[in-house]
Amino acid sequence: MNVKESLEPLLNVLLENPTWKTDIEMQGLYIEILKENYPETLEKLRKLVNRKQVELVSAHYSDQIYVAYPRYDLLKSIDINDKILEENGLKRSNVFLTQENFFTPAVTKVIKEKGYDIALINHTYYDYFHKIDPEKIKPLYKLDKLYIVMSGPESQWLIPLKENGIQWVWWWYDDGEPLMTLHGPYSFEKFKHTKLKEDRMKIILSGLERQGYRLETISNFVKEIVEKGYRPEKLKMPLEGAWNMKRCEGVYRWMGHYHNPWELDVQIRSLTYTSRKYVLAAEKLIKNVKDTWINTESLEKLLEEAWRFQLRAECSDPTGWSPKPNEVGYSITMARLAQYYSLKIIEDVKKELRYEKILIDTWTGEIKEIKEMPKKYRKTSLPIQLEYIGTKPSISSYLVEENVYLIKYSFKPQEKYAGFMIPIKTSKIYYSRALAEEELYELDLDSYDFDHVYLPLTNGLISFTEQDFIIKNNEKMHIAAKIDKNLMKIGFIVENAPQQLVFDWEFYYVKGNKEKALKKALEINVYPKLIV
Repeated sequence: MNVKESLEPLLNVLLENPTWKTDIEMQGLYIEILKENYPETLEKLRKLVNRKQVELVSAHYSDQIYVAYPRYDLLKSIDINDKILEENGLKRSNVFLTQENFFTPAVTKVIKEKGYDIALINHTYYDYFHKIDPEKIKPLYKLDKLYIVMSGPESQWLIPLKENGIQWVWWWYDDGEPLMTLHGPYSFEKFKHTKLKEDRMKIILSGLERQGYRLETISNFVKEIVEKGYRPEKLKMPLEGAWNMKRCEGVYRWMGHYHNPWELDVQIRSLTYTSRKYVLAAEKLIKNVKDTWINTESLEKLLEEAWRFQLRAECSDPTGWSPKPNEVGYSITMARLAQYYSLKIIEDVKKELRYEKILIDTWTGEIKEIKEMPKKYRKTSLPIQLEYIGTKPSISSYLVEENVYLIKYSFKPQEKYAGFMIPIKTSKIYYSRALAEEELYELDLDSYDFDHVYLPLTNGLISFTEQDFIIKNNEKMHIAAKIDKNLMKIGFIVENAPQQLVFDWEFYYVKGNKEKALKKALEINVYPKLIV
């Protein structure tokens, strides 16, 4: 339905009007669906890409909320995606845009090595961090060595922008499905192509051409103005977010806000961290035994499937704006399949090695047989003060090692907002930005215009003093952390969660230097150990 009612009519219009160029964002999984079910539509897309009328923007295999997971997952996704594009005779562009326009400034550490040098962001995203008049948007910005093109808000579409002799205008920067349909794809019976919307598009684009505008791709736009000597302005540093910051509150819409009674935001995001651990462990295990007598060819095929399931489990829609029950089930199913395939690999290798129980360290790659399970931690009194929000939790605390405590926080929501908060004692916060989980970033709250912000914390780490750190265990509570500038507090809070749900959260409190806290966060969430 999506293909025949929205994509194909758009491709037909473009084929009829060869001077109309555009960018279309599409993930590798969608290309596979086209190949399997709509080969004639895929051929039309291929023709438009080959004649450089359509610039294919493709940055992941699945519509992932990539800012909620470590960098390795996005790199893996890009590799799988590029392979699919190559197999289908499609060349992607150098433009980076992902599902929901998720963005992190640390993306500069990833996309240059993968052949991207332009990224798209939305005005409402940037304006959340640094107020900017939409009429004063520049044609181009620079973030490190990355070119940034910022779209105007929808209210500014078709209103010309001018800067240094350059005049440009936006018409569409949004989901493609409603472009020529009356309703979006969630209105199944009403999601139909309409000639009214198609004619409207033709009138608008023809009118722009008559006014002297060229309908261009993003990369051509950037190339032309740079060659003419335009010097892009340095972009002020934003944080992680998405394209409608006021409505979605950054990543919180996908990591803590429960819109429907069947939603499982935190549970799903946590489950995908568990399945990720198994996939990483299987990958390390194969690498470890590859040069032995064990034939790994079939295992490597299973691993590729496991990664595909994992990346599909990381899809944003199952915890997004208003997910349907089948979308919620989709992510759970994909995560379980990723874990199942990975466990099959692990058990097959264990059998070959004649090990009953092994420990796999996904950081060092060490594989060793173990005879006894690790000793349990000693129970202690709670080492920090927590402010309980909307619940009466059951709490227990354990000493893991010197100045490192494991805290278990179990509760049922009793109010609209439920969880806990911790006072911040400084305006400077240390955390690791998405895609840069091995580095600490000093966040100066006074440098930003927001009242509060939600951060995904892919390695779980955030400070509340220069010597005190929380590390959420993302397998137990992968929820976005709220920083409230007015209250000067950090919060881990679910909103609208059904009161029958039980949340069994775990997090670590680390007292000491930043390097120790960062190493612990990486061990827990990015490169975990698995005992099977």
